[in-house]
Amino acid sequence: MEWLKATRTRHSSTTTGAGSIELYPSGNLVSGLVTLYPQDENPQIKADVILIHGLTGHYVKTWTLKRQKDSVFWPRDLLPKVESRTGPIRIMTFGYAAGQHGSQVDLDIEDAAWQLINELERVRTTPELTNRPIIFIVHSLGGLVLKKALIISNNMLSLRHILWSVEGIIFLATPHRGSALANTADNILRITNVANAPVKFVKALKLKSVELSSLAEEFRQIVDQRKLPIASFYELRALNAIPCVHPIIVPKESAILHIQSERLYGAERDHRGIAKFESENDAVFLHIVDSIINFIKTGPVSSSTHVFLPWDTSPYFKGRRDVLQEMHETFFAPAAAVGNRNDTHRRVVVIYGDGGTGKTEVALKYARENEFRYSFILFAEATSTETLASDVVSIHRNLGLEQDPGRELQSVQHFLQQEEGWLFIFDNDNDFIALNHFKLPDIDHGHVIITCRGRENTVDPRISKVIQMRPLDPWDAESLLFSRAGIRTSNRPGIAEEARKLVRLMGCIPAMVENTAAYMVTFEADVDTCLSLMSSRKSRHSLLGYSSTSSRYRVSVESLFQIRLDSLRVKIPNAYLILSSLVWLDRTRSTTSFLKKATSKRLRWGKNGEPEHRDPSSSFVPEELVELINGPEFDLATKKLKSSSLIANDEVFKEGLAPKDSIVLHPSLYQFMRDLVPRGNVSEAICSAFALVMHFSSVSEAGLEKANPASKLQMVSQVQQCIRNVEEQIGNYSNLIQSLQDFYGERYPEFRDAAAEMLCEAIESYGYGDDETHRKLLRLLEYLVGDTPSVSLQARFWTKRLPIDFFKVGKQQEGCLEAERFLCRIESDGGKTNWSNRDNAEVGILRVFSVDFMPPDPSLSPRDAWLKVTEYIDSWKPLDPRNPSTLERFVVGLNIRMRGKQAKDYRQFREAYYALKLFCNEYAIRGSQEEGWAVGDLAQVIVELEDTETYSEILEDLKTNGTNFGERILLSDELKPCEYISFVLLRVIERRKYERGYHTPEAQNRVREGDIMWMEVVYAAIVLHQARHRPGQTVVAEKLLSKLGRRFEEIEAIGTWFDERLRYFLIKACLAQVSHMQKNWVKAEERWLETILYGTTNVKEWKDKDFCIALAELSLIDAQLCRGTDITTIVTQAETAVANVEKTIVYGTLGLDTFWANYVCNRVRNRIQKIAASANDEEAKLESLPIIIRDL
Repeated sequence: MEWLKATRTRHSSTTTGAGSIELYPSGNLVSGLVTLYPQDENPQIKADVILIHGLTGHYVKTWTLKRQKDSVFWPRDLLPKVESRTGPIRIMTFGYAAGQHGSQVDLDIEDAAWQLINELERVRTTPELTNRPIIFIVHSLGGLVLKKALIISNNMLSLRHILWSVEGIIFLATPHRGSALANTADNILRITNVANAPVKFVKALKLKSVELSSLAEEFRQIVDQRKLPIASFYELRALNAIPCVHPIIVPKESAILHIQSERLYGAERDHRGIAKFESENDAVFLHIVDSIINFIKTGPVSSSTHVFLPWDTSPYFKGRRDVLQEMHETFFAPAAAVGNRNDTHRRVVVIYGDGGTGKTEVALKYARENEFRYSFILFAEATSTETLASDVVSIHRNLGLEQDPGRELQSVQHFLQQEEGWLFIFDNDNDFIALNHFKLPDIDHGHVIITCRGRENTVDPRISKVIQMRPLDPWDAESLLFSRAGIRTSNRPGIAEEARKLVRLMGCIPAMVENTAAYMVTFEADVDTCLSLMSSRKSRHSLLGYSSTSSRYRVSVESLFQIRLDSLRVKIPNAYLILSSLVWLDRTRSTTSFLKKATSKRLRWGKNGEPEHRDPSSSFVPEELVELINGPEFDLATKKLKSSSLIANDEVFKEGLAPKDSIVLHPSLYQFMRDLVPRGNVSEAICSAFALVMHFSSVSEAGLEKANPASKLQMVSQVQQCIRNVEEQIGNYSNLIQSLQDFYGERYPEFRDAAAEMLCEAIESYGYGDDETHRKLLRLLEYLVGDTPSVSLQARFWTKRLPIDFFKVGKQQEGCLEAERFLCRIESDGGKTNWSNRDNAEVGILRVFSVDFMPPDPSLSPRDAWLKVTEYIDSWKPLDPRNPSTLERFVVGLNIRMRGKQAKDYRQFREAYYALKLFCNEYAIRGSQEEGWAVGDLAQVIVELEDTETYSEILEDLKTNGTNFGERILLSDELKPCEYISFVLLRVIERRKYERGYHTPEAQNRVREGDIMWMEVVYAAIVLHQARHRPGQTVVAEKLLSKLGRRFEEIEAIGTWFDERLRYFLIKACLAQVSHMQKNWVKAEERWLETILYGTTNVKEWKDKDFCIALAELSLIDAQLCRGTDITTIVTQAETAVANVEKTIVYGTLGLDTFWANYVCNRVRNRIQKIAASANDEEAKLESLPIIIRDL
């Protein structure tokens, strides 16, 4: 971390240009390896000792200790003196651009690693030099550069000799896990303009750096498997040059690797001093020399293995360290640790997975990384007995065995029996020819790797370990794409997000990612271009159909898919049938429970208004699907799909959390199968999927089925996918209707009505859901019901249309008038003669729904206006009032609830109390939204009744009968009604949240369901109302209201409904009331202004707007007067505000109730009257002035 030290210790005022600061030491820059000793080549040299400096370090200065008269450059001045102990050694130092003064480049770790590799290749050219052992001494960042260079060397056969030559490594304060100082440096770079700062190195050195984590894991695996000796030195002193930043630059936990072959040394030095020594008696120097001697005595790791592999591992190999480690532990663990499945010394590992997942690459990678452990490594293609026999002949020849035509197999078997340390890879052994035809049971030692596609034979007791090859981790897949496409490390952060999307589309399957990268190289395409190609049916083929001759797999993504599908269609037709249906459903939202429900009997409302069970055939679900999903073959078919990586529960395929029984499809396979369907057959495929969704949908209307948020979300997601299917494949709804008519023929009306029923359920209740989706669903529903004779469907359409087309945009009155015209039309078309109970009930629901927003008659008194509305409500009756159907009785209850709500709005609180209580006790479905709305209304009514003549009557009723919203609770003498109802309300809210699945505080903070939020706002307002009796409640109310406000702000960010905006306005008003009641007039004025601004801007065409805004304006005037504003300057405005409130008080609104209206009106009116009285006194005095003067 020398760069930041320089920042703290040297001048920060020496400028090299406008706004730049020179931070680096001067000196000649050297890039490459410099030989320090000896100057002439000595053939007796036993090892090369190579030093690598750190960040902003120098090939000489990093290792030099300055004294008063001279300096000690210990690699040149001290290290050669111990040659008598070490033997002849060559000492070299490596320099690279690491942010030194004068450096004009900003390298990253990979750039520096390649420079080191290229320099090693330059100075070690002959076979003798190439095989000469190397000992590295690395400081700080230099250790990371070396680790990256050795990882690259391990992945490339042509460079692997570098890794094999390494005898040991001495790490001096290397930040394997990053340094907190790098975080500080990065922050400084963000706010300053530092010339030539090593930005990339600094970012890589930050704590929890992704690049460091990847380096550490890969390097640790290499060291573990090669038993490479390591000496790690860590600093114990703080660097005084940069006080008050971080006491230790690289703490111990970051400076050690935690591996078995590592030896630790704590050095009483700071980060700089750990690499500088004064004499050969320096304690740290002596430890370094001892380490070099031990490394040389151990001898270089060399390989005399006879390797017969068809090709080397890919230089772009990424990830799979867990699989390689599992293989290593299986082969070299005691028999008991392998489960004792094989009591011989032979170990067999089977790697299974579908084509393109990298099974062969992993087998080859393991062989290359561990080849020094074996005498012979053999490879055979075992696709068939013929290919195996052919490869055995080649192996026989390569081993130099005695020629014996026709008996090569026996000769190789005999050879393996005689040799102890061998590894044999049988590739693509789908029929387990290795264990059966090759007769491995006759050989009781050696290691065997078998790769295959299926798991059918993996229960064989001769197998030691079975490993499934899954898709790559997304990060590894992204790294593979970058490496194979040749994208520089410095350019990767800017396109990382898009690259992650692309590899996910490829399912993170190595073959598919590599083919995509090869396409990018061949056609000079970038990541955005590939994403664009994947977005349409026509262009997808150019990418998925591409195969590169330079790719190891040499088959296109489409070919890989086609091979899988052809095999699936022939071997497991049931699995193929399921897959064919799934590709027209939501790729990530389908579950086994969804399919089970979609093919079982479901509850529906019948024409007689009673519940009935309907078969899947009523929704046109294909019979073959019903039989398969409900039969014994279903579980087997889904398991086959998962084992072939076509569906999975793997996070690679998901975009978030999903249920345990998820059936998540490979993204590109999903598109490929959709593209395979001929245009003429698309409608049929879409209809089958649509039928599944239709039958799956739960009917929550009138509480027929209990609402399940997860199930509702799943249904909406599936319906959205159906809409996308239509848009992408068919074009528009007119074409869809025509296709449906052609496909279903005479049965089209049945399908139309069933589809319309489902869409009515998919369009969520007023105040919920995504607006864009609902508009699309509503338009499709409009097409479907356009020619239906069903009165119930037409009425339901209008019930769904009102909130979306009218209420959402604040056009309540216009919507109600349109609905009234529709009702008049259908009632005049033959009357109710041919109506079913269901028709009548749905018309009743529409009437109730629309009456809440009907405009009041200004010529009527509040009571007369309420009576007029009640008359309209009561005009609806069941077809048989003495024996209503279940659905009609539900509507009767809705009418009673609406009568109570309207009574509350028109301030007929006694009538509201009894009507709402009757609904809750006799008609409400427990836990329903309708009950929630009624409970909130009733709570508000009880508070309003505190100051009325009916108070004692209501008080007695609550004491005698109480309330019953799931539990009966009586009013006690100790509580006031507002305290009692707040307790009851809180119990209802908590129970409702729990019943709907919101069990954690985080989940409860995400509740958006209108009935719950309505009750929460009422509860907070009632707590505020309690401040009349207990002033301390304003603090409690403020906390509740602020928390609710934040939730509404989150909702508003994604688009709100009209009622949600209204409630948010009222929360703001209640918060303003809090400040008002606390007499914090500055805050009150500020909050009232915010409330008025939000209301006039965001809440339009609400029926009680005039009252709410007028009362907020009057409250603002009161706050301003209390703050000291001269009332004479706003007296006219105050008089107008009082008049507006008194004129519009007919409507009560939550939080701005009668008490507050009367309270503020009286305060402001009294002030106006005092001003008037004062003015009269002054006038009287002026009139009497002449008389006084005369008397004088």
